Amino acid sequence: MKRICPSCRSTNVRRSSTPAPEITWRNDFLSRYRCRDCKLEFSVISRRTYQIAAAVGASIIVIVLVVFLIGLLASPDSPSPARQRRSDGQRQAHELAAADTRSDGLAGKAL
Repeated sequence: MKRICPSCRSTNVRRSSTPAPEITWRNDFLSRYRCRDCKLEFSVISRRTYQIAAAVGASIIVIVLVVFLIGLLASPDSPSPARQRRSDGQRQAHELAAADTRSDGLAGKAL
């Protein structure tokens, strides 16, 4: 990855070391660079930070997929939503048919 100076837009930059009194937690996430043309010192997000973020993101995706697959495989006896909708429709059709026969029988008795 080419680093570019934010001041003069030069690509003539080099890694800069961090003086011992300035070492903080930021050094774990940022890399220091110095422009050879304008002498500006600047920091950019380090390559290691991108690698760690990618690994964490991939781990989260894998965990979500595993939990989803376990959820699908854990209950094979439970009906799928499509089957459940079909059985609800069949139940309603059966109840309507039963109601029709009851109403037909009552209508015949009323006459």
